[in-house]
Amino acid sequence: MLFERSDISPHSQPGTRPWVRIVGETIGGCLDFVRRKGIVHRDIKPANILFHFDGTPIPSDFGVATQVADDSNLTLDGKTFGSPYYLSPEQAQSKPLDGRSDLYGLGIVPFEMLTGRKPYAGASAMDTIVAHLTAPIPRLPPPVQRYQDLLERMIAKSPEERFAAAAEMVARVRELRRSATARASSGTAHLRRFSPASWAVVAAAVSRPHWACSS
Repeated sequence: MLFERSDISPHSQPGTRPWVRIVGETIGGCLDFVRRKGIVHRDIKPANILFHFDGTPIPSDFGVATQVADDSNLTLDGKTFGSPYYLSPEQAQSKPLDGRSDLYGLGIVPFEMLTGRKPYAGASAMDTIVAHLTAPIPRLPPPVQRYQDLLERMIAKSPEERFAAAAEMVARVRELRRSATARASSGTAHLRRFSPASWAVVAAAVSRPHWACSS
């Protein structure tokens, strides 16, 4: 057996960052590959992102077309509808689909991973679909707001306003990751400039009793 019986949901704790690797790069790369083969998944959602035993996430259930009893997880004919929470506006309107529709569904996943909630969730499947068509793109909370522009390029209402292809999105995600790494490095650069003697002085100072600071 190649895959664990686990989808991405257990990895989707609010505020976590593994989505940069899991969703932005790995799954994005897979979607770009299948797009170049002329395939549109049509039903990207957490339950369709499985994990290999080595930890590699892989999209699954290409072309699945089933109907389930619970309309909160409704999947219909595979041509018109996917799961309502991750449905692109053009898919909801039975318009022609391309890889940008999958990018929309993929964009919903990191929003849920970063915030712990779905961006569009109505009282019924139809209410949720209408929200995809009409509701504004929600804002990410301040701690993860640096991803807002990326999110908006993934779940724009019009396909023309999204990334042209998953490869373009992956490149942008890698830029953001490199930028975050550079910021983290620069934030500690001043610490690396201390000499061993300087660290000895600092260590001696912080080890003094608190009362000594006033003497």
